[in-house]
Amino acid sequence: MTCLTKKELQRFVESDNADQAIGDAYIVTRQAIQQLRKKWDIVARISKNPARNEKMRAMRAKGVSGARIAEKFGLATSHTYRILAK
Repeated sequence: MTCLTKKELQRFVESDNADQAIGDAYIVTRQAIQQLRKKWDIVARISKNPARNEKMRAMRAKGVSGARIAEKFGLATSHTYRILAK
C-alpha cells in the first residue's frame, strides 16, 4: 500500500497531523491512513485534543457556526460537527 511505517505514522499522529495531511504526504487516501491506524492500534487525533475540543464547544455555545469553527481550526465541517456532538 505505502512505505509508511508504524513508527512514522505514530510520529505524524503525535505531531497533531490529520489523516488527510498524512495521506497527502505519502500520496495515499485519508481512508488508507485510517485503515493503517486501525491495523496498528494508533488512536485518532480527535481523542488527543481535549483542550481544542473544549475551545470548539465553547465557541459553539457562544453561537459561532460550525463552518466558522471548522475554518478556524483547519478541520472539515463534518469532522467539526462530530466533535461538537460528543
